[in-house]
Amino acid sequence: MALTFGGKKKPGGTPPRFALSPFEQVMTDRIAAALRELALSVDIEAFIEAIEALDPDLLESLLNELTSGFISARLEAALREVAASTATAQGKAAAEIAPNRSPERDKTLFNRVDQRTADYAANRSSGLIVEINQSNRLAVRRVIAGSFTSPYTVDETARRLRKMVGLHTRWANAVLKFDDANVVRLIKDGYSPDEARARADVLTKRYRDKLIRRRAEMIARTEIQQAENFGRQAGWEAGNFVGYIDGASMKEWRTAPLRSQYGPPCEECMAVRGTRVPWNGAFSNGFMFPPAHPHCRCTVVLVPPSRGLEGLPSQDMASWLERLDQMYADEGAL
Repeated sequence: MALTFGGKKKPGGTPPRFALSPFEQVMTDRIAAALRELALSVDIEAFIEAIEALDPDLLESLLNELTSGFISARLEAALREVAASTATAQGKAAAEIAPNRSPERDKTLFNRVDQRTADYAANRSSGLIVEINQSNRLAVRRVIAGSFTSPYTVDETARRLRKMVGLHTRWANAVLKFDDANVVRLIKDGYSPDEARARADVLTKRYRDKLIRRRAEMIARTEIQQAENFGRQAGWEAGNFVGYIDGASMKEWRTAPLRSQYGPPCEECMAVRGTRVPWNGAFSNGFMFPPAHPHCRCTVVLVPPSRGLEGLPSQDMASWLERLDQMYADEGAL
């Protein structure tokens, strides 16, 4: 999943901001700190040398060193904790009502859950690091390529790199434009070029830190949501393997309530709201489970055959979903 904003937006084009859960807050702090550390790790003098020498091999080597891999272990541990917790809860729920429950089956179920969630956390954290690194490399390449047609000196170009590392390309460009605009404004206000750059650096750092925080929030929320829903799927798979979950069970895509302080779900998610597919199948949007996009607030639930509503007319299903929305709103689960 690409790390860009998506989904429903508020009027004016600003993505909705949702309150972070305690776990999302902790993960956001970790990711934001790691992205800031990544910027500080940029070897400015080495980049100056590579640009001055027009040395593509040295530049490629520096780009390869510009990696956020040191946060991989932290992300892997966090994702495993979330996925394992959800998967274990699903497995326990299935075991508690299974007529054929046994200690041996319980052991097999939880061993499968542990292995599946460990594999997921390792693979997903590695993939996430690759995405972050690719966005960094792309942004850096664009700044360096643009330096040959820009008025900036080699030293200025190299130092601009530190201002945008850790951000995806669009926000990196926004930070550099913000910096340029402040330098021009401050010089017009009577400051010398050196004084203007120094003052602009302070303003730019504040703006950049804000965007780093927003990117960290987006990554944390999206990854935790995905880990939770993967955990559900892993719990069902393990439950089905030991015979605790009926193979004829379905799963249902649940959106956030239609009426909430954050606005209704996006059109993309509304298209699959309330739809059901086999528990191990994909929905019509191609996803096995949410999130369908960053900041997605959907989830997925298991519907055993004994709890199905297959015989209800479509208007009754719609009424049932409306009652579900109201129940969530009454409980404050927004």
